[in-house]
Amino acid sequence: NTIYGFAMPKGEVACIDDKVFTLTSSLNSYFAVHKLQKNIMLITSSLLIDVLIIITALHWIAYSKTWRLPLSLVTFYLFRGIVQSMFQMQHPEGYLWEYPNFPSLVVSYLKTNDFFFSGHVGLPVMLALEWKNNKKMYLFYISLFVCAVEIITMISLRGHYTIDLIAGVVFALYIYELCEKISVYVDSCKWFDMSRKEDEGFRKAEIRTENENIV
Repeated sequence: NTIYGFAMPKGEVACIDDKVFTLTSSLNSYFAVHKLQKNIMLITSSLLIDVLIIITALHWIAYSKTWRLPLSLVTFYLFRGIVQSMFQMQHPEGYLWEYPNFPSLVVSYLKTNDFFFSGHVGLPVMLALEWKNNKKMYLFYISLFVCAVEIITMISLRGHYTIDLIAGVVFALYIYELCEKISVYVDSCKWFDMSRKEDEGFRKAEIRTENENIV
């Protein structure tokens, strides 16, 4: 989807007034002229997202005993896709979102109308909440920092309207809280019981100890 955009809305739409865009018009004009600085901002913001999601995914695979995070991400992006299929906006004036000659794992540089609501800010918010639940506060604050970088990038390069960013944060908070409650029922199902990770780990350790004692 990142490469081909098969799940992203297509087409041209017209009309919107964004007051924050008016306040940051000089910033947008600067990046329109200075392509190198614009590409550096694009690469940096996307790289931060990529690294953050890789670290979170690896931690979840190795240590998590709940389906809370994948449930939150799937619900967030599924709902986002449904909303975008019903409502689209034109590309903002001063739209500078384009491929910076450096690939990204999860960030698409295609010119599409997938504005409302923002996954760029919603994703780090949900990852921040996941790290907070795992009591990794330094990664919680790093995730919030990434979210702030995404907001600045999107406003400067007109990758999203202001309302998209605000809604992205709100939906991320609400959906994560909702899925946190749902995950309790999913985790209790024997087919999805991830607590077996720890049980199997202890059992293997016991077997190794018994074998060592026998030797």
